[in-house]
Amino acid sequence: PLCSPCDTNSYTSILGATKCIQCPSGKYTRSRSNGDEISFKDDANDCVFPPKITSMSPNTSTIAGGIMTVIEGERFSYDENSPNIIKFGLFDTAMGTINQDSYWQSVNFMSPTKVNATSIFGFGNNLYATIIVDGISSSYLNKSDQYLFSYLDLKYSKVENHFAGHLNYN
Repeated sequence: PLCSPCDTNSYTSILGATKCIQCPSGKYTRSRSNGDEISFKDDANDCVFPPKITSMSPNTSTIAGGIMTVIEGERFSYDENSPNIIKFGLFDTAMGTINQDSYWQSVNFMSPTKVNATSIFGFGNNLYATIIVDGISSSYLNKSDQYLFSYLDLKYSKVENHFAGHLNYN
């Protein structure tokens, strides 16, 4: 059988080939839900390292979200000739994935090393910040190479009982 297009993380430069070549360890092929995947699986150079987050500013957010955050790193773009599809979210280690509803809003590409995004409602400390560029996730990196992000803890300064003495029972 023909392997065109090749399976994920493999490639071939031979049209109609019956065998595809697996990408080297730590490299992956891109995919786009609205693009021609074969264009990302026809050359050894289509096997690329995942994106990597090196800093976020600010590196915390209120639980309410709505904070514009600058995310810097490596490989936020693989192709200068066409726009990349970029998603950003926080990896839930308990669930082992990013909840599709948990992607941050308004992700804007600024350069191959910088994007910005608006935080959404959330909570937790030391969450793995994850950027996905053309289907390749920074979560593929070793844990030690991944960036941690925290939501600020909700702080109570004063709790008042506004109902004391005002309840009537009939």
